[in-house]
Amino acid sequence: MASRSAGSTSVPRPRSEAPGRSHTGSGSARKTAAANGEEQPRPSSSRYGSEADQLSILTAWNRTAERSSWSRMRPPSGQTDARITPFHIRLIALALLFTLIAAVLAVQMTRLAIVDGPARLARAEARLIQRSFQPTIRGPIVDRVGRPLAVERSSWDFSVDYEVLTGEWQRRQAYRQARRAIGTDWSSLSRSDREAAIEAVIPEWNQRVREIWTAAATHAGLDLSTLPQRLDDIRRGVSGRAASVWQRQFEALAKRRGRTEAEEIFTERPIAEQKGLHSIVENFAEADADTFPLQKAIAALDAAVLETGGSPESEVAFAVVDVNRRIRGYAEATVPIDRSTLPANLRGPGIVETPVRGVASTLVGTTRSDVTREDLERRPFFVEESESIDYRGYRPGRDIVGSTGLEREFDEGLHGSIGMREIDRASGETLVEVVAEPGGDRRLSIDVALQARLRAVMNPELGLMKVQQYHYGWNADGPRASTLPMGTPLNGAAVVLDIQTGETLALVSTPTFADVEPSPRDIELMLMPDSGVAALPEDDRLRRRELQELAPFRNRAIATAYAPGSIVKPLVYIAGVESGRFGLQQTIECKGWIRGELLRPRCWGWRPEAGLYGRHETIGPVDAIAQSCNIYFYTISDALGPEAMRDWYRGLGLEAEHGPGLANASSGTFIPDRTDIGRMLFGIGQGSVAWTPLHAATAYARLARRGAAVSPILVLDEETTTPVEPGDWSREAVRIAFQGMRKSAKEGTASRLWLENRRREDILDFSDLGDAAPTVWAKTGTSQVTGKASHGWYAGMVAPAGEQEPRYAFAVIVEHGNSGGRAGGPVAAQLIRALAAEGYLGAAALERIDPAVRRIDWLDALPMEEGIIDPAAFQSPGRFTAEAANLRGGEDG
Repeated sequence: MASRSAGSTSVPRPRSEAPGRSHTGSGSARKTAAANGEEQPRPSSSRYGSEADQLSILTAWNRTAERSSWSRMRPPSGQTDARITPFHIRLIALALLFTLIAAVLAVQMTRLAIVDGPARLARAEARLIQRSFQPTIRGPIVDRVGRPLAVERSSWDFSVDYEVLTGEWQRRQAYRQARRAIGTDWSSLSRSDREAAIEAVIPEWNQRVREIWTAAATHAGLDLSTLPQRLDDIRRGVSGRAASVWQRQFEALAKRRGRTEAEEIFTERPIAEQKGLHSIVENFAEADADTFPLQKAIAALDAAVLETGGSPESEVAFAVVDVNRRIRGYAEATVPIDRSTLPANLRGPGIVETPVRGVASTLVGTTRSDVTREDLERRPFFVEESESIDYRGYRPGRDIVGSTGLEREFDEGLHGSIGMREIDRASGETLVEVVAEPGGDRRLSIDVALQARLRAVMNPELGLMKVQQYHYGWNADGPRASTLPMGTPLNGAAVVLDIQTGETLALVSTPTFADVEPSPRDIELMLMPDSGVAALPEDDRLRRRELQELAPFRNRAIATAYAPGSIVKPLVYIAGVESGRFGLQQTIECKGWIRGELLRPRCWGWRPEAGLYGRHETIGPVDAIAQSCNIYFYTISDALGPEAMRDWYRGLGLEAEHGPGLANASSGTFIPDRTDIGRMLFGIGQGSVAWTPLHAATAYARLARRGAAVSPILVLDEETTTPVEPGDWSREAVRIAFQGMRKSAKEGTASRLWLENRRREDILDFSDLGDAAPTVWAKTGTSQVTGKASHGWYAGMVAPAGEQEPRYAFAVIVEHGNSGGRAGGPVAAQLIRALAAEGYLGAAALERIDPAVRRIDWLDALPMEEGIIDPAAFQSPGRFTAEAANLRGGEDG
């Protein structure tokens, strides 16, 4: 052992010999060799060879032993037969998780790239594109000769925030200033001390507000004497609107959730008017430079707000606002009327200057600047269904929208088309440009000068539209009792129609919005639903009832239907003849009654209970029309029957559709009544039949054209000026009807006023016009009203002197005037004089009108709109002649 140890050296194994082969295979190798008789080699220095060989053998042995030992070990805990450990399980789960995440990301990338890609690309590009919109200009509304009645103009308003009026704005500024001044000690102050600090500063801010009011008085024409009332009106109006809005909101909530729960959860949130600007002085400047002094004063106030740490941009107190506003032209005027042509009790020397306002306001209508949800639904700017832009639609915010009248009916055409421009922010290049297009114009057949004259005639200040004793007359014992007190203003309407074309020259209704001047509270009361009336105070209920009676928004000329009364009698005579059931010159016996002496219906002079037994005895068509015999026309209506009478009324235009501009016109009504009395009443225009003054004038125009289908025209175009060809009614029957109406105007019910002491005077006295006096055909009527004085009709036709064919048809109604001839007659006489003063009855008549009467002093005339009319077009038949037009030149002030 010692020698082996001492002499051990490392002998490397041949490279070709596999490690451990001598060890692992030594036994079997020797046995094989021995069996074959081979001699086994022996190590030279030891049993197993050199020390190097021994070391190699041991190393190989250890490695083999380790492999054998590993193969004989038990599987660790958790390992499956497939040799999968918990580590492998976690690895697989992690791989699945990453696969799921990758799938989700792939889906999201697909959605972003394919589904939402275009929209996101558009939004991304939008950040690189600057889009701006250019406003449109609302189209003008002009009268027949081009006078602007409504146009859009830019102007500047001086406005105040509502919170300034309530004092909330001043208190907020005072709070900020006091807290800033006290600094960190503010939080240690008691509530009362804080309140005292704020109250001490409020007067300073009130003074700053007063300085702005003073500046507005200096630079914007603000009337400081009326300012408190103006501010109080705004406060009351906004409070009333808020109460109305809250009431509607509460009722809607109560309907959904029940009243008990609604009372618990309902909250009164501020409405828009409580958080916005209110105009104090409108249109105070037309040029930007004119606003600088007032803007400088407002800038000083903004600087004070900024010093306290406030934001003038978010806490605007006052502002000079650049607005586009609908301006009304030819709405206010002073109209001269010859006092010597009035009835005796109103007559006097000289000329009376009669002021008129809102000359055509009821007809033209109104606009508003706030775009409502209904507007956006009706005409949206962005059409969601097609994802496109309608440049003629409304955008949220402020725009000019038609509210009533023609402004509403023609809103779409007047509105115009908004412009749009898209610019590349990087390059400044214009990518898309849509040019704004102004709205189209609307030219009316109305002559606003004639309209103004009739408005002056129907102004109660003149006296014709007030209750007068001559409306009721006198008995032997003195004045007859009146239903209304003397001097009570009367409402009414008047219409003038060109017979040849159907063009309406005047549509007057009184009172108008301008006459009533409703307060903001009045407007709230008029718009309030009936369900909210019960909760109103008694004064508000009475005022609402009064406003409903006045109806300033309603155009009585086209929208209020009245019983026609006796003005239908010439037309009923034609109906009898045309039906073949009544002769041209047929007579009847008027005994004053038709069914019995004490039974109705009866003639107007038969009143046995009052001791009156008037009757016409044997009477023919001319006198029946002139004297307005009821029995004659009961007989015709009874013979025709209610169905035939309905068809005849419809042939006169009743229940017919109206043309452009008359969307709010009433179609009238006829309900057949087959009772013994009812079927007769249609013959005198009573019972279940009603029409408007426009219907009455249209019916007379059809009479003048022998039944031609004359239809009223309000909006002119190239195709509406053609005269209507005559119809096929019997010429002789029409001639007889004309005779009856002419006799009525000269000596019948349409001819005279009866005054005190049995004096009388002619209604249609045009002696001052000499041989230029016009020819008038007229008929009176009354529309009975239960429990009140009857409405009075006066209707007819007129022609220039020397002409036998009527040129214009007219109708006048005076509500509760008691008598058509006595109340409506003087108004109609002045209507005819107005036609003469405007040249419609020829140059000769115009020459005889006092030059001072010919001139109307317009207070708000606007420049004529260019490119709308050809003045030469208004010298054709049915309009004033060229000579009259020359005389009128320069007459409008």
